[in-house]
Amino acid sequence: MNKIIKAAGILLVVALGISLYGINNYRTLYRETEQKYEILESNFNELSNKFEKIQKEHADLLQKMESLQNSFDTIQRDYTSLYEDHTDLQEEYTTLQSSYTEKEKEYEDMEKKYIILEERYNRLQEKYDELEKKYTFSHSIDPYLFSVYTRMVSVYNQNIADLADELGDEKSFLGKIDSIFNYVSYQITYEPDPPDIEVIQSPIKTYQMKKGDCEDQAIFLACLLKIEGYRVRLNFADREHTFDDLKTEEFAPNHVTVSVYIPEEYQDEIEEYTSNKKYYIDGNWLWLEPTSRSYIGYTDEIYPFVYLEA
Repeated sequence: MNKIIKAAGILLVVALGISLYGINNYRTLYRETEQKYEILESNFNELSNKFEKIQKEHADLLQKMESLQNSFDTIQRDYTSLYEDHTDLQEEYTTLQSSYTEKEKEYEDMEKKYIILEERYNRLQEKYDELEKKYTFSHSIDPYLFSVYTRMVSVYNQNIADLADELGDEKSFLGKIDSIFNYVSYQITYEPDPPDIEVIQSPIKTYQMKKGDCEDQAIFLACLLKIEGYRVRLNFADREHTFDDLKTEEFAPNHVTVSVYIPEEYQDEIEEYTSNKKYYIDGNWLWLEPTSRSYIGYTDEIYPFVYLEA
């Protein structure tokens, strides 16, 4: 019995030792496991924070990607529009390039024509200078040159023809004369020739310069009237003498005026255009004095004169 109790005690002690050893091992294992858990928990928390951060960054990136996608779509649309505009501009450029080539050729042709015209102009200028010298004299009106004055009446260009038509447009027979006379009288400034020089200006030059002396104005006036179909004379008057002087003195003309032919059916209307003032008419030829800036038919005095129809 004692042996059994003793054996049981021994077994109990061994079992207790084994239990204590197991408990000690379990404690060690628990602490190790607890430490590992704490490490794992720390790692988990760290990873969880990183995950949340990555999730936030991912959301931001998704938002940025959406914004970039919208920007890309806008750029894509703009690109498509610009590409279409580029295509249109390219076609327009090709057309303009072709047009430019044509214009360039036209310019070259025009430049050649300009050079030719410039040469012609220079030649005409030389001829004009020669004519001006030809009709420039170192003395007063010479009776031998009366025909030169009357020939000059027919020297005009299209501008003067247009002017005559404009002045006479839709006017009566005498109204047209009155209109043309007033234009010359008021628009052409009187300017005498240089001392001791007599210059005969063509109607073209008088029109361009808008000035001239008595014969220049008379020639211009006669030219405009003749273009409109009137018969005209140039009157060469000597204002230094009277009719009585001509018995003993030589006739020396120093003034030029114009006379225009008035048919009988219009003569009764002259007073209307002279405002019932005095006027001079020699037969059917009405006196016109453009330097007077007065009315048709006016003259301060009738001096000795001779005339030549232009």
